[in-house]
Amino acid sequence: FAFSLRDPAKVDAILTFFKRHGYDVTVIAYIRDQPSSLNSSYVQTQKRLYVRQTFEQFVDECAEKGRVDPWRLLELIIDNPRVELSVGSFERAMKTGLEADFARRIGLPADADMKPVLDVRNPNAGIKTVYAAQEIMRRTEGSIQKMAAYKKVYRRFRKHFESLGWTDIPYVGLDQEVYARIREYYRDSNERFAERFLGAKWEDLVPERSYEKKVFDPATASQEELDQIS
Repeated sequence: FAFSLRDPAKVDAILTFFKRHGYDVTVIAYIRDQPSSLNSSYVQTQKRLYVRQTFEQFVDECAEKGRVDPWRLLELIIDNPRVELSVGSFERAMKTGLEADFARRIGLPADADMKPVLDVRNPNAGIKTVYAAQEIMRRTEGSIQKMAAYKKVYRRFRKHFESLGWTDIPYVGLDQEVYARIREYYRDSNERFAERFLGAKWEDLVPERSYEKKVFDPATASQEELDQIS
């Protein structure tokens, strides 16, 4: 849905539809620090068997296409007279309560009776899951998404890695050098965006963090682990 806001025709269709039914539109955008966002998105693309690529290739592709640059992601919404824009910091909202922050932005009163919701966020699929997914894509020569049995294969794969607890050790494609390089690449854009829409410095919203790369290495894995994956 977020990426559809990059398409002028889709934006026009969305705004026209709601206007025709008498609604004004406000886009609520939670902007996330790019390193953690990219790591999370990369894991999703791999576990869903979208395309076999390295984390570094994914980072470069996202930079080229502007998928995590707030200015490019929201370029058709910013200063668009047909729509309002409400921007929040993802990291700050997570600390204070994402659901409560969203409720406030849509105008619910502070004393609204909101029932707690189950944690339905996608967990990091784990280092073994990413490796196994890439093996599936390698063995099918990257064509698995075009196969008629794709959904069935993915459901079985997901049941397999969840039942084996592969989500317990999260995949981390970031080390400190990669983390610093990504932060630096988006630094100027983030600071300008944060100053205008969030009234704060980006580094105050998202202090620097330490990362240690965690990937599955078949050379050091046990035979039992290799048998699970194969």
